[in-house]
Amino acid sequence: MVSQAMYTGASALTNHQRNLDVIGNNIANINNNGFKASRVDFRDGLYRAMINPADNSPALNLQSGLGLHISQLQANFLQGALAETGDPMDLALEGDGFFVYQTSAGELRYSRVGAMRISNEEDGMWLVSPQGHYLLDENNNRIRFQGLPSQLSVTADGTLYFGGEGQGFAPVRLQIVDFSNKQGLSSNGAYFTETENSGLRALSNATVLQHYEERSNVDLAEQTTRMIRAQRAFQFASRIVSVADQMAGLCNTIRS
Repeated sequence: MVSQAMYTGASALTNHQRNLDVIGNNIANINNNGFKASRVDFRDGLYRAMINPADNSPALNLQSGLGLHISQLQANFLQGALAETGDPMDLALEGDGFFVYQTSAGELRYSRVGAMRISNEEDGMWLVSPQGHYLLDENNNRIRFQGLPSQLSVTADGTLYFGGEGQGFAPVRLQIVDFSNKQGLSSNGAYFTETENSGLRALSNATVLQHYEERSNVDLAEQTTRMIRAQRAFQFASRIVSVADQMAGLCNTIRS
């Protein structure tokens, strides 16, 4: 039983450390626009009977736990606060949905980040994210920027109008999508990747707001509370390992 206590405490230490890492990552990204906080959910390990019950007496049905494990890493997709910036290149989504981006390697990324930038390349100017991912339209094409940033106009349904009146630039509509199971998306900061568990992708009815940015949805008070609880749980698990080690040492010193 001493060795089992050691293993139980060690499993708790490992998983509570993971919890602290997630909380620390949330706090570190509190000022990262579009970032979605995550939390760790735990579950008990398997139980085994310490005494094989010979009858229905509850006193004989003693159960021994085998530690805890992480059941899932759950993202919080609640909308963050919308902050007005006055910049015509800043967009935010009101409602469920994601902007669709394409990396330079051709991989798709989904994000609430709508702070657009202009990438001036040999084949033209393109709308990109702050990380350099290309913004896609409803036809999965990269969006070529035309005109001047100050003349950009975006409607609530995500249609982009370039230049002033009489410029003749064709409007482009953004591709905004949502997933039936957002918890199945693979997270990488403020950007997400589609997986087999994310469910079907469908067009979103989210409203596009120009001159706004969506802030991180990290609640500092909540994360601080979670951190204190995780630290206490980590200390308790450390104490289990320490006591088990002392008991093992005592057993080794016993002389027959």
